[in-house]
Amino acid sequence: MVHALTSAKAMYLEKMKLGETVIEVETTCTLSKSQLAAICTSPEGVVFRFSDMIDQYDKFMANVKKHVTNAYSTRGAEQYNLSFMLLDVAVTGLQSPDNSGGLILAGSLVLPSVEGISHPGSHEIGDFRKVLDQDKPRVYALGEEHSFVHTLKHCNVHEVYEVIGLNSKTLPQVRLPNGEIAGQMTSPLVLKARADSSVSVKIRDNVPIPLLHGHLIDNKSAYESALRMSMSKYLRPMPGSAVGTEYHVFLPDACWGRQWYLNHPEYEAEGGVVVPLDVFVADSYNYMEQANTTRITTFERSGICWNAQMLEYPPCVKFILKARFVPIVEKHMDGAVESIPWNSLKVDARKKIPLVDQMDITKNEVLP
Repeated sequence: MVHALTSAKAMYLEKMKLGETVIEVETTCTLSKSQLAAICTSPEGVVFRFSDMIDQYDKFMANVKKHVTNAYSTRGAEQYNLSFMLLDVAVTGLQSPDNSGGLILAGSLVLPSVEGISHPGSHEIGDFRKVLDQDKPRVYALGEEHSFVHTLKHCNVHEVYEVIGLNSKTLPQVRLPNGEIAGQMTSPLVLKARADSSVSVKIRDNVPIPLLHGHLIDNKSAYESALRMSMSKYLRPMPGSAVGTEYHVFLPDACWGRQWYLNHPEYEAEGGVVVPLDVFVADSYNYMEQANTTRITTFERSGICWNAQMLEYPPCVKFILKARFVPIVEKHMDGAVESIPWNSLKVDARKKIPLVDQMDITKNEVLP
């Protein structure tokens, strides 16, 4: 039984790839009075997607997609579903029309979570989990860990807060039972400056293909039914007449993680697979590390978790979101990518220049 996400992975590897250029955007964002009220009354924090905060989001996306499709796609921007590898996110310009009403505001990046796959230090909020840089000092606001904390004072308006960076390490290192050290992965990308000062993107040598379908993986898509993984406990005799305890994880066919063991007949069981706990934990950690490092996402499936404390709710809080990302684009035949910008230019000219005369090319004359 092939899970839908496994089919999506095969489709993406066949049809999609990472673009060759970094796209950098800066956009104004707003937290409304009602959003601020929700944040202040939720001690655990509240997640707002980037699409919930970016001003005039539809116009913003139409413009970004236009630039991506003009360089990479033979389809129009309206039909293009933009997903990307998120490299950097920063917040600056945090301010309010009524600064006297604000005390503190703190935030951190969130990505979708998957039930049963987490780290002891993970902080999950609903269907999302925080993604923090392990190499940076711990920042706490109202007891909750974040990437930055900001006081709403005029002198702090120009502060720039890096929410996540290109080479941020997002999981602590772990020594696996086989002696391997996991948790060392940084970005699989190498960025190089071209002669024209633009930035080119290359995948590091000996690094697996990034998780291009990662933006499709969340708690709802990872399970095709109400069935969830479960655990069994076994008591087995050990050398020296001792009795040892073993734990095994049952992954039903409807669970996406079950696909990790398609080529392991020794784990096959009725309705799924039964995997030793150590094996499942190692595979889950490897998935989390790849997902956190590549950060394949969209503006609708990632965002910021906020905590705030205010004396009075101001009309709104404004800020500027800075982001760098590499778009996931369609694969084309060799040489086709180079011709797409020319074709986009030609299509644009065809749309904008009025069509006046019809020419009959068989007679080589202009018809009235």
